[in-house]
Amino acid sequence: MRTYTISEAHSLLADHGHPISLDALRKRVQKPESPTGLRSVLNGDGKRRIPRSELERLFSLDGATEDQKDVIQQLTDRLLEQEREIASLKALPARLEAAATDQREAAKAAASRAAQAEDRATELERHLEGIASAKWWRRSKAIRALEIR
Repeated sequence: MRTYTISEAHSLLADHGHPISLDALRKRVQKPESPTGLRSVLNGDGKRRIPRSELERLFSLDGATEDQKDVIQQLTDRLLEQEREIASLKALPARLEAAATDQREAAKAAASRAAQAEDRATELERHLEGIASAKWWRRSKAIRALEIR
């Protein structure tokens, strides 16, 4: 059974296209109970050695087949698509809040215009009541004053 030191295993994995850092590999050796952990053997000189079977269990050392490459590409494309979708969904609350703020401001402006129109209508009603009770020459003058406004 062929075994490797952590640095030898790191070199072997790098040669086979698995970009894992030396620190990450050490952490995997330190946590063998983890599903991604590596079981190691303590050698007589105190160095931990990793059996090739453990490396093969977690990493394909003989290269990926065309089918595996296709699946990897499909999964990578799907992950990128989901990443873009998540980014757009993260921006959604801000866009909704901006739209709600715009609607609140529009509602305030409409309410203000409605209040101004109501005040103007009340003013004109009072003015018309005054015209109705006035003499004809004052009525004529008051009507001309309304036409100017």
